[in-house]
Amino acid sequence: MLTERPQHRDTLAALLWSGPNSMNNLRVELSKLRAAGLELGPNGAPLVSFTADSDVQQWLSSAQNGAANLKAIQGLPLEGLEDVGGAAYQDWIQARRQRLIQLLTPAMNRLYLADTSEEFRRQLQDSAARLGILLVSLPQTGIGIQIVDEVSSALQEALKAATREPRLLVYSGRPGSGRGATLRAVSAAEGWLLAEVDVVKHPGLLVAAMIMRIIESLPPEDRPLLEQVLISAETPEANMIRLASLLRSLHRPLMLVLHGTRMLQAESVQHLEFLMNWPVPLVMVLMSSVADTAPLLRMLDEQARTRNRRLLSQPRLFPSALDGRVNSDPDSNGRVPAALKVLQQAEGWLAAAQVFLPQVSTSEFRFSTTERLRRLLLLDVDSAVPGFLETLSRLAALWTPFTEAQAALHLQDVVPAAQVEAVLARAMDANILVRAPAHITVRLPGLKWRVPDGDDPLVFASELQRAAFAGTLDANLRARLRRVAAVDDGAPTGWLPLLWQPASRNMERRSSQPRASTWLPGGYHLIVEQGQFHVLRLSVPQPNTQELTLRWDAPAGLPWTVTAQLGAFSGNRVDYPLGVCLSAGREVLAPPHMPPLNQLFSISGLTTKAGLELTIRASDLILTINQVSIGGQEMEF
Repeated sequence: MLTERPQHRDTLAALLWSGPNSMNNLRVELSKLRAAGLELGPNGAPLVSFTADSDVQQWLSSAQNGAANLKAIQGLPLEGLEDVGGAAYQDWIQARRQRLIQLLTPAMNRLYLADTSEEFRRQLQDSAARLGILLVSLPQTGIGIQIVDEVSSALQEALKAATREPRLLVYSGRPGSGRGATLRAVSAAEGWLLAEVDVVKHPGLLVAAMIMRIIESLPPEDRPLLEQVLISAETPEANMIRLASLLRSLHRPLMLVLHGTRMLQAESVQHLEFLMNWPVPLVMVLMSSVADTAPLLRMLDEQARTRNRRLLSQPRLFPSALDGRVNSDPDSNGRVPAALKVLQQAEGWLAAAQVFLPQVSTSEFRFSTTERLRRLLLLDVDSAVPGFLETLSRLAALWTPFTEAQAALHLQDVVPAAQVEAVLARAMDANILVRAPAHITVRLPGLKWRVPDGDDPLVFASELQRAAFAGTLDANLRARLRRVAAVDDGAPTGWLPLLWQPASRNMERRSSQPRASTWLPGGYHLIVEQGQFHVLRLSVPQPNTQELTLRWDAPAGLPWTVTAQLGAFSGNRVDYPLGVCLSAGREVLAPPHMPPLNQLFSISGLTTKAGLELTIRASDLILTINQVSIGGQEMEF
């Protein structure tokens, strides 16, 4: 019923039982089913068939007719069946469950987009959450956030090149970052078939699942050709050879997407390598979470010699992605664009932006997260660093940055000292922790930067994820860890007030410079778009705040002017939102000499031997630089 096609007796016996009595067991069970009146095909025939509509199929039909009963979705498909049978059967159940969820996902998204009832949307969100489905349409208007053009262009290039030779893409990103929507949009626009498969550990079952999903993606006139492939979990190599041969005869370009790549086994990687060497128009996409990307790349290096491989990372959102959702320009009172506030607090992540958008008009401070968002933030932790959720949660309560020695000191009652280094290394490999230097310089134009080699202290790569970790701790434990003494940098020396003056908003904005962005280790998010340069950072006041320098090279002694606007700022007592390096010391904007928030202002001076160096030291920041001129010439970002 689930596969919607006859199954060979040998396949059923091997799937349901192990041992020499498997075929006898199958005969007994088939006899019982026939005695109950079920039609299973001719008695003694090698193929067994059964046709009926499942409850999932019935629900999909009712949803298509606008009569979806959300109360019918109370748990996972096939729930409870994973407790019987052997490993192969359990893998098969998991694969079919994911297939059923994939069938439900577009239907639930269509319902979510079409229905405007707030109560229905809430019930639909609850039902989707039970299935692990992330509804990608936006609340209220249903208008989606724009797909990232740079990723679409890279995919289109890969599709074009794959008409000559297959291409392998490792597509890295957070869950809920819009990768699936991007792939579906590009494949549809380019006229490519799209087949999506959930990876299972069993190599034979993975090949069988790939064949089934490819068959389902074909138009009806081509399905009989591929259905000639005799699918057997015991002969994956033979299946792969037949599949490659048939794909070649079809002459149809195919994008094959594999989800859940952490389940990939070495044998399966070799099967994929074989398929990538056939002269067929094929793009294979391995969907990897950020935490799983580095281990996946190592496995590919060790197990395959696939040519034409490319790593594609899902970028963070740009302000223009929220056009039509919130204002992207300062309002009549000069307040910071709401798009920047959403991007800052969402760290450019689509799933968080969707949660925060409805709060723009009601919250002046930090937006509230949801339980579903917190689950997404912690989704990959246990697979990347198994069994160490409590360990990372304890680190999330400490002042940052912290050293390995400090981490070992405060983990001594949960992790043996000899294992701390390995735990931290795995967390860094998964991009949960990163080394953050006390100071980082970005050269402009071009957003060029590098971190010098060294044992810099550690910070969480994401403030949202750090807060999610810390939220799993008992409140008393979190408070105890937070009371650890922290030493800050002390009072600044040689810092002078930076003089500023109000600036006019009547200025033409440049738009010819290509947009760009970068995320620095330590949390500064730099964005160039529509002739503006944005510096965003989401954090809480910490000792030893990382300092950022923006440098334009220029001869000494030239007059310069910077026009900017401050949308948000917080930090410790020695932090500041903007400063300028002098030949000796620096001048900084700091209370009480700071311009009011949302006030457009300008600062000016003369370049030094190092050119123009703007410095920033802030925990929480939204800063927009509208214009930089040196020697009367407007500078690029």
